[in-house]
Amino acid sequence: MADEQNQNAEQKPRRRKKAKKQKIISSTGTTIFMIINVFLVIIGGTLILGGIIVKYGSAKMEVQLQPLYKTMAEAISEADMPDFGRYVDITHKVALGFIVTGSCLLFIALIGCCGGCCQNRTLLILYGFLLTCVMVTETGFVILLFSVKKEMKDSMKEPMIANLKNMYAGPDQEDVTSYGWNFVMSTFQCCGISNYTEFHHAKKWDRRTKIRGMQYLKIIPDTCCSRRVDILSEKRFKEMTDTNCTINPTLSNSYIGKSCWNTIQSLLNEQSGLMMGIGVTVLGFEILVFVISLIEANAGTFTKEKKALKCRRGSWNSLKKYGSDGCGKYLPVQRYPKGSKKVNHGLETLL
Repeated sequence: MADEQNQNAEQKPRRRKKAKKQKIISSTGTTIFMIINVFLVIIGGTLILGGIIVKYGSAKMEVQLQPLYKTMAEAISEADMPDFGRYVDITHKVALGFIVTGSCLLFIALIGCCGGCCQNRTLLILYGFLLTCVMVTETGFVILLFSVKKEMKDSMKEPMIANLKNMYAGPDQEDVTSYGWNFVMSTFQCCGISNYTEFHHAKKWDRRTKIRGMQYLKIIPDTCCSRRVDILSEKRFKEMTDTNCTINPTLSNSYIGKSCWNTIQSLLNEQSGLMMGIGVTVLGFEILVFVISLIEANAGTFTKEKKALKCRRGSWNSLKKYGSDGCGKYLPVQRYPKGSKKVNHGLETLL
């Protein structure tokens, strides 16, 4: 009996040290978890607020956005394209995307905050489930992208060609489709998706033009023509290197030798390492948050079980710490007159 007491006395400091260590780890995990989710709440709220202001804001917001429109217009001014400030509908679509993305992010992050703050196991499990769905979706998309890469490229390429043939209306038109294609060709210095002959079948593009009183048909749009470049600053100007480029394009005065499809594919291949690194970082971050959420959920369960165990043992300290009402959640404790001594489910407690 004495040996057992001595052994228990020796083990008490170890248990206390272990419990203290577990408490520190748990509190650190909770702090990190809460910081991450509060940060995500701020990001989600910012996206929603910004999207609402841009999409549903007053006319004053349009004035505030004019510098942005001007900057984007200057970036493509060498293509002699229409003013980007007229394309407010594009900005509104982007704003709607911000609102949807921010709402999803805010919803998931709020569940994480509530679950971590209140140590609510149900909310933490729901948070982990939603995070798992996001990770599975992202991983499945990447696997699908690499497994059927060629098929996806072909399936994307044909609709793009059809869109150009049916919707492209020329370099001086202000519809979103024409502006988008002109922007791509001017920015990446390419012409056509596969080749420049696709413009010969553009149904909405009026190819007729007059040069020195004579009428010609344009072979390529103005945005396919190369621009004069400042040798020192390497800045491109609006002026074309050859005014006859649209009716007599060559490899030197235009971009007919570069297809936009191959150009964009080459650019994506060059940046594949960076994109892969970003993807792995995001996935690792999500896994870290998922693991912390599981630890928090299990920590809450462990705390309740530990409390229930102390109540069942009927120690005076547990009753003093949790109270008879607190222990009553785990064990039905009956009330007796003050000073009476009763045994309840193996517990002998002076009430």
